[in-house]
Amino acid sequence: MMDQFFTDQATLRGLHLAPLGPYIDRYATLLSERGYAKSSVRAKIRLVSLLNQWLHQRHLGVNALDEHTGKKFLQHSFPVQSSHNLLRNPPCL
Repeated sequence: MMDQFFTDQATLRGLHLAPLGPYIDRYATLLSERGYAKSSVRAKIRLVSLLNQWLHQRHLGVNALDEHTGKKFLQHSFPVQSSHNLLRNPPCL
């Protein structure tokens, strides 16, 4: 499924790394089934990939995902924008 959106083999391998890797194909399928454009699916997958890398670097698993962790990720990844505004209007989610 992911090869419909990304062709680079290193990118494809990276998308499937823990902790969110096991869920990425299903997420892409869900977005595709809901009629999202290919460019929108790619953007959403890139955002999940950023979150995945951030979690991995901090040795956090899926169970660590909550509102507090989400705010910390947004503050780290999008420091210019306030996390409050991003939580109300998340990019590409």
